[in-house]
Amino acid sequence: MRGLKTGIATLAAALGLAMIGLGFGNQQVSASSWHKGTPSALRGTWKTRPKHFGSGRFAGYRVDTTYITKYTLSSKDHVLNGPTDVGSVLAFHAHYKYLGHHLYKFKGTSYGTLKSTVWIKWKAHNHIVIKGSNLAESYYR
Repeated sequence: MRGLKTGIATLAAALGLAMIGLGFGNQQVSASSWHKGTPSALRGTWKTRPKHFGSGRFAGYRVDTTYITKYTLSSKDHVLNGPTDVGSVLAFHAHYKYLGHHLYKFKGTSYGTLKSTVWIKWKAHNHIVIKGSNLAESYYR
C-alpha cells in the first residue's frame, strides 16, 4: 500500500512539473525592447577623418564631429581654415533598440517635431559607423 501511494505521489509530481514546463515554454520573450537615452559605450565625441573638397581658392578640408550624450545625438561640420561651424541635431530625446551584431537603432525628434531615425554600428572601441537618412559614414574617437 505504501509503495502504491509513493508511486502515485511521484507520478503526480512528475506530471505537475511537466505541466509547469509546458506553460513556460509557450511564453514569448522579447529582449529587444526600447531603452531611454543612449548606450554608455557609445557616448562621447566621434570624428571623421579629414576630407578634401573643392579646388583652387575654394579648396579645404572638412571634418564631421558627432556628440553622443545621455539623451542627444548631435553633429557639427568643421571646415578647416573656413567659415564657422555648421551644426545639426540627429536626435533629441533619443531612445534606442539593440538589433544584434553590435547594431543600434535610435529614434528621437529633430528640429522641433520632425521624427528622426539613426542607425549606429559598433565596429571597435574607437570606430563606429553612423547611418542616417542620406549617408553612412565612419567615425573615430
